[in-house]
Amino acid sequence: MNTLEFIDKFGSHLILIYVLYSLICNYFIFQKIGYSGISGIIPVYNSVLLFRRYYGSGWYALTLLIPFVGLWFAFGTINRMRKDFNKSLEWAIPLMFIFSFVGYGILAFGSDLPRNKDYYINEDRKPLI
Repeated sequence: MNTLEFIDKFGSHLILIYVLYSLICNYFIFQKIGYSGISGIIPVYNSVLLFRRYYGSGWYALTLLIPFVGLWFAFGTINRMRKDFNKSLEWAIPLMFIFSFVGYGILAFGSDLPRNKDYYINEDRKPLI
């Protein structure tokens, strides 16, 4: 096996691991924000649900198809998500925009819960899930 074959095989395995990791993170993030975890795995539907939660309407997901406007709304959704999980802007810039695989992992597997009051059972702040 030469070097290029090794890099090709290693790269494809790395991409597969990253995709599985992001699906698992989406599953747990969607459970935390009150949706079914399976809905975080379905590609277009998870964007519609995020826009419905953070912008009030799922139709805003269509803005992702417009080149610069979609980028603006995608960053806005990430910004609103970090506010919902009580994270600072200093946290969001490096971990959500640059190293997103780390930031989403912290949101998914960390102990922070969203600020939505309807999500909690009682004052002990135990999640419904």
